[in-house]
Amino acid sequence: MGAPDISGAAQELSRRDLLTFCKRMEPAFTDPPHIRLLVDLLTQLENPSSGLNRLCISLPPRFGKTTLCSQLFPAWAIGRDSRRSVILANHSSELATGFSRKCKQHVESPAWPFPKIEMSEDSRATHRWNVSPGGGGLFSVGIGSGLTGVGMDLGIVDDPINDALSEVEREQAWAWFREVFFPRQNANAKLLVVSARLHVFDIPGLLAEAPDAHEWRFVSLPAINEDANELGLEPGKPLWDRFDLKALAERREAMGLAAFESQYMQNPSVTGGGKIFRLSDFGTYEILPQPPVKQWEPLDAFYRDPLKDAWAQGNCFVKVTGIDLAGVDNSSTGGSYHALVTVLYNTLDGNIYIIDCERARNLTREALVAMVTKHLARNNPDLTILEEASTGGYVGGLLSRTTRYPIKMVQPKTSKEERALQVIGLVEGGKVHLPLRATWGDMLRAEIADFPGRCTDLVDSMTWALLYVRQLAAARREDRFYDEQLRGFSLFGR
Repeated sequence: MGAPDISGAAQELSRRDLLTFCKRMEPAFTDPPHIRLLVDLLTQLENPSSGLNRLCISLPPRFGKTTLCSQLFPAWAIGRDSRRSVILANHSSELATGFSRKCKQHVESPAWPFPKIEMSEDSRATHRWNVSPGGGGLFSVGIGSGLTGVGMDLGIVDDPINDALSEVEREQAWAWFREVFFPRQNANAKLLVVSARLHVFDIPGLLAEAPDAHEWRFVSLPAINEDANELGLEPGKPLWDRFDLKALAERREAMGLAAFESQYMQNPSVTGGGKIFRLSDFGTYEILPQPPVKQWEPLDAFYRDPLKDAWAQGNCFVKVTGIDLAGVDNSSTGGSYHALVTVLYNTLDGNIYIIDCERARNLTREALVAMVTKHLARNNPDLTILEEASTGGYVGGLLSRTTRYPIKMVQPKTSKEERALQVIGLVEGGKVHLPLRATWGDMLRAEIADFPGRCTDLVDSMTWALLYVRQLAAARREDRFYDEQLRGFSLFGR
């Protein structure tokens, strides 16, 4: 990596041209088509006479938006006009401070092409600093913080929310934007909002529906090009070759449809409402898989290592039961169900099979404990996940003392819908299979198709099991204790 060109011509070009400035300050900076488009728009936004005063950019994560929009652009804008005051906001004050620190480093860098503009001597804080002459500078802030006494010529909001499903966070971010951030504009101020879409009611979505939406320039760039896209790129191809279709498909499977469509395709409609699962995404099965037959060895005629045989089978399958319990003695016909779902995970191919399912309500404590005990005895799970509600605590404590089945009590920290979104990637990847013939099959399918609907207990139990079954399998693979046992007990080695 060579030293920056400090010739007068190179400095002058960096002062005039944002893209040249970016490459000067960040030699590894690349300019694929979407970055060149953003550079052009930001150049217009900086220009007082361009007519572009408000810009909203929706772009997938890790596609260069923060480096360009929240680190390089504000530094260049301050260099272009040292009287310019910038407010830079993010959902996290720590992240906003990090962006401010990077921007400050550009001003202090030997590559800085504005030699007459330098950091003020009293600018020691990372989150708030000024330049001289001119007195302009940057103030970074977390969404929700106060801005009393602070004005802005350029306001930048980068990723204003973090939790897409938190209505409280969305409403608080929008109220802060309109009531705290927006009024801090000086005359002829410019505004920039840059974010991946997270929800239909995130700030970009609300701006598009606001009465002053016509004053904004909206740019939405999905990770996979759509028809008639703004850049004129081939539909169906990736926006940036750094993330090819295979990498994007892996993200889609890991994140699930809703999160991927929102953040990568800028289409948050799935997160905003509607059903989460599609029955067509589930696979089906008639016969459960069997463990592979151990290859016969001549020495087996004289000696069979039972520990080795047991490990060979145990290493293939993992079973987890998820349990969602309602209140005891619930006599309401519309009350919640006690629901139990057991899944079988085949570690050889990653497929997961729903192998048992039942639900009931209006049970006494004794009947409930009997139902759970029979389900566990019938399926013999490696782990049981039980919500730590009042009923769950009673049943879990009793079973821990009277049965041999490992039980993990969990305290829900998210909603049922949020937990379902965490496993939807498995479903959409064709990894979760329902039985073709089972007396409880239609009951489970009806609840899946309606989720989130009137009854959610079976799906929530299934979700708990899906969340933990792969974690348990991964922990088992990492446990070398069994390998050491086998080496110690086998007469003939491995």
